[in-house]
Amino acid sequence: MSSTMLAGHNSPEDALNAVKAMPRADRLDSKTYVADYHRAVAAYQDQLAEQRKKRAAAAAKKAAAAKRRGSLHAVS
Repeated sequence: MSSTMLAGHNSPEDALNAVKAMPRADRLDSKTYVADYHRAVAAYQDQLAEQRKKRAAAAAKKAAAAKRRGSLHAVS
């Protein structure tokens, strides 16, 4: 996680060791960091859009059921 590169360390050696222990792709100076970040954001936005669609479909289904129930009248 890139927060390791931003965190305070007790010494420069500790900081260097922490960064060396990180996967290269997670480092802020990685050549693919920005592209990976944008891909992750896009995937998250897609996930949110899918959740919105599911909520909208559930709300529409609930509204349709309520409308059907409202059209039923008791016969005496």
